[in-house]
Amino acid sequence: MDKKKLRAVAGKFATGITVITHQDASGELHGMTANSFVSISLDPPLVSFAVQKGNTLANRLTENERIGISILEASMENISNHFAGQPQEGLSLDWEEKAGVKILSDGLGWYATQIKEILPAGDHLLYLCEVLDLDCDETKSPLLYFKGYQKLTP
Repeated sequence: MDKKKLRAVAGKFATGITVITHQDASGELHGMTANSFVSISLDPPLVSFAVQKGNTLANRLTENERIGISILEASMENISNHFAGQPQEGLSLDWEEKAGVKILSDGLGWYATQIKEILPAGDHLLYLCEVLDLDCDETKSPLLYFKGYQKLTP
């Protein structure tokens, strides 16, 4: 399989962008950008995301850990880049605590979750999470990824 072609074709599928966050036992917050997020089930409420094996966050997450998932809105491209390993000089981040997890204050929506199962999936790990709480702002537009960043206007 041609990996470049696989990546190019996958990049043609429009996805929303999230920031996954985890607060460790010392209180330090860790996060990463993920566009591999998907809603899995309504009953029970389950969501999932994938993380490349060896990723710093993947090394920190275990079953029963609580994590936050912030859905980015159209103006948050710099935040996406920051959590994708491209530090943004002067970036100010505002956080809220919801159901015991940290989420970005100005996002389009958020989920507070608990990891139920971690499944190997090729060069990634798939995290299956139970939704504990969630909310969204109906007035905001999403930041999308389709051949690069895109903004959806209402």
